[in-house]
Amino acid sequence: MAAKKPLNPLLFSKPQIAKERIEILLSQAQKYAKEKPIFAKRCISLARKISKRYRVRLTKLQKLSFCKECETPMLPGYNVSIHLLSKKRLLVHECKNCKSVHHYRY
Repeated sequence: MAAKKPLNPLLFSKPQIAKERIEILLSQAQKYAKEKPIFAKRCISLARKISKRYRVRLTKLQKLSFCKECETPMLPGYNVSIHLLSKKRLLVHECKNCKSVHHYRY
C-alpha cells in the first residue's frame, strides 16, 4: 500500500484559513453566550485579533453579531434591544451590558 502524500501547504491560503477560524469562533460565541459569557467574549476577541492579523474583513452579519465596545455577543431580547427608525432608515442596537448605541443604515 502506498504511503499518503503530505498535504501541500499552498493549497490553503492563510486568509482562507483565518476566515474559517473566525466563522468557528463567532458561532461558538453565539452558542455559549448565555451559559459562559466570559468564554463568549474571549472567542469574539480572538476572532477580531485574527481578522486584524491576517487582514480579513468581517462580513456585515458578523459585524452585527457582537458589540464593538464590550465584545459581547448580541442576542436580541437578552442583552440587546433593537429599534427601527423608519424616517431616518436606521437600525438601532442598544447594548444592555455597556449601554452603547450603534446605528446602522438599512
